[in-house]
Amino acid sequence: MFVSVVCVMLPRFELLVAAAPATAGGDVRQALMREPIALAPAPGGRPVIGQVSAAAEAFAVSPGLPVGEAFARCPQLKLVPPDPARAGSAWEWVLQALENLGAEVESDPDKPGTLFFESDGLEPLHRGFDGVIAAVRDAIRRPVRIGAGPTRFIAQSAARTARPRKPKVIHNDLERRDFLANAPVAWLGTHSPGCAQLATTLEKLGIATLGEFAVLRRAQVAERFGRIGLTARDLIYGQEPPLRPRKPAERLRESIELIDDADPQGAERGALTGDLERAVDLLIERLLARPERAGRTIRGFALGARFVEGGSWSTRGIMRVPTADAARIRLVAMQKLKDLPEPAAALELAVDGFGPLDHETATLFGDDSPEERAARLKTAAEQARQAAGSSEKVARVMRLDEDSRVPERRAALSPGPVPLMQPQPTQVSADKDGSPLRLRGKSVEQQRERWVVEDGWWTPRPVRRRYFELVLEDGVNAVVFQDLGSRRWYLQAA
Repeated sequence: MFVSVVCVMLPRFELLVAAAPATAGGDVRQALMREPIALAPAPGGRPVIGQVSAAAEAFAVSPGLPVGEAFARCPQLKLVPPDPARAGSAWEWVLQALENLGAEVESDPDKPGTLFFESDGLEPLHRGFDGVIAAVRDAIRRPVRIGAGPTRFIAQSAARTARPRKPKVIHNDLERRDFLANAPVAWLGTHSPGCAQLATTLEKLGIATLGEFAVLRRAQVAERFGRIGLTARDLIYGQEPPLRPRKPAERLRESIELIDDADPQGAERGALTGDLERAVDLLIERLLARPERAGRTIRGFALGARFVEGGSWSTRGIMRVPTADAARIRLVAMQKLKDLPEPAAALELAVDGFGPLDHETATLFGDDSPEERAARLKTAAEQARQAAGSSEKVARVMRLDEDSRVPERRAALSPGPVPLMQPQPTQVSADKDGSPLRLRGKSVEQQRERWVVEDGWWTPRPVRRRYFELVLEDGVNAVVFQDLGSRRWYLQAA
């Protein structure tokens, strides 16, 4: 049984940490959350509010609303500065608390507030499923919503409807169908950005519930929505890959205060570039000197700052090659520090991932496991996103319909409908019926197959083509087609 634990529901976890002081008790935090509170806009970002409390939602205040409109709807709204660094530390504490119970936890580091684990191995230790739930609540010591089901998606969907003191459990396939029948398709957005876009498309087509989407046949879904549609359909039918628990975190942290709170001129001095450079140098030297590093190189780091006026800021840095060279680490850290939006009162540097020993030489052809290769690919993708400045600028190959006879359907670059396989113009001599006689000066010995493709929903303009599979005089097989609109010939494969 998969168990999903959602702390104060996912959208409000960071808000809870930011609104309540670090020393505040549970009663104080709950009192703050009963007030209309919203996260203030990030420095240098769009003037829109962030996550909101339940009391603010009662006034129709939602994330992404302009600040002026938010105050027009709720004049007593309070804005608090976002504190992602402390929210990340609080969530790490939650994950470690459950790992201390023996749970193998899966959680997306970019989405704090939701985690998954399997309860089967813990039930003998805690006297059944109810004992596991009680142990989780005692370990977290936070208001939580708990859902359980046969897969992650079903468990998280159950947590959405669970009460803070009573978990929602989906036991079998019949309960799953009844539970998801009237659920909104917007719940698919919790799985991936692609599923979120699919949910928006389904709503525009008039498909409002997961039950309405589930009755569509698999072939219909594949034809209209491609691979992402099949993924969403599998989620509804309880088909997901196995759990991917994280490895126990081993993080080394070093922090330094930049200014003295009693010094009235401290804020001005804390913003000086020279002070920041010296602070970063000192933090790197401390990390490299820690005995826990044990001679290992650094693959990535997390750089955070606490602002003078309250709030925090954090970012991640990925090294192109794992290294223990202080100069190379400093170069990447200073590039990240240029995005610091406000004067900093303190800096923190933490190792986010270790590499091999700094005296080992990597082999050109190794016997790495698939997991290690996947981790390197993930690191390379993170480097590309950081170099581009935004994940939206990094394209990835999205396989659409690998068996399609139309090459533009097989794969594309996302974001942006850019086909990877563009047919090449070619020279064809044809008879009066339009059948090819010669291709690039070579005569056609045999015409093996002939078909016509007419389609208008997949590509930006309608497709009308006549395809031919040919055998040339030198024995080469070739596939060509004529665009019936422009009357031009193209070579698809040879």
